[in-house]
Amino acid sequence: MRAIHGIALLLVLGLFPVSARADAKSGFGFFLAGGDLVSKDSDTEEEFANATYGGGFDYQLALGKSFSLGAAIAEVTGDASFPTLPGVGLHKISTQQLEARIWFGPVLAGYHVGS
Repeated sequence: MRAIHGIALLLVLGLFPVSARADAKSGFGFFLAGGDLVSKDSDTEEEFANATYGGGFDYQLALGKSFSLGAAIAEVTGDASFPTLPGVGLHKISTQQLEARIWFGPVLAGYHVGS
């Protein structure tokens, strides 16, 4: 099922005009995130999947036509319902990231570190 969503996303993004695609420009951005968080009970080895959602801000500094540095701060949250832990009801994850990007037109190769 996830593969179908990924293929559909690639097809939709491929329909946008070239001006809407990314490149090595300086500026601020906003992004949305979502997915599944799978937790495991260490006593029973039972896994629990919970939907997550969130967003963040980033800044990209262009250092030429084909190289840029970026920094991002994001927060993801979601419902964390565990039958074995009735007091747990919500999880929250915050991340900070730094990334170096080499651009090949609208496509990039990057290396990032974060917490």
